Amino acid sequence: MKRVRLTIRPAETAIHPGYALSAGGAEYLSTVELINWNLTNTPIGLLFRIEGDREAYTADLDELSQVVSYDVTPIDETTFYIYIRDSTTPTTKQLIETLFTRGSLIMVSPIEFLRDGRLAITVVGPASEIQAAVEAVPTGIESEIAEVGGSQVSQEAVAAQLSDRQHAAIVAGINAGYYEIPRQATHADVAAAIGCASSTASEHLRKAESKLITALFS
Repeated sequence: MKRVRLTIRPAETAIHPGYALSAGGAEYLSTVELINWNLTNTPIGLLFRIEGDREAYTADLDELSQVVSYDVTPIDETTFYIYIRDSTTPTTKQLIETLFTRGSLIMVSPIEFLRDGRLAITVVGPASEIQAAVEAVPTGIESEIAEVGGSQVSQEAVAAQLSDRQHAAIVAGINAGYYEIPRQATHADVAAAIGCASSTASEHLRKAESKLITALFS
């Protein structure tokens, strides 16, 4: 079994018009994570955790014909869950068949929409099936695979596990003394450094620490 981080970069609107909103296109969003999904039938069901301007995002969703319906659950002033029923596009359907439903591969939540336009997916399964899936990624979508499982894990591969906001939170924590003994900073100090709520900073740190420990010791 191998565990790899796969990043894909679709051409403009190749997957879905809404992709551009989530992956760096909408300046009012800072974190977008796909945390669960049901791809069995159409419309498909997608559950996101998003940090950003909720009203601006839903206003843009209202303009997309592929979005059948959505339901929003606020977490705090800047963070919310949103469940979207979506009719998809032909390229989306092909990508789903390639990665999400191929053989015995497992997609590990969350799937992250990175600010540089890439989609980051952690995949678990036989190396041969992962390689075959990468080779079958639809035309027009750039893909890159980097192994992070096994006994040898590079510093770059470990850091690549983090979203941009999680990386920023860890760096802010280090600079503020959050990891000093005794601790010299709080979640509020990290939150002030990266411009978010204290509860959000706490969640960024918790998820980042979990990813780093798992990458180093699994």
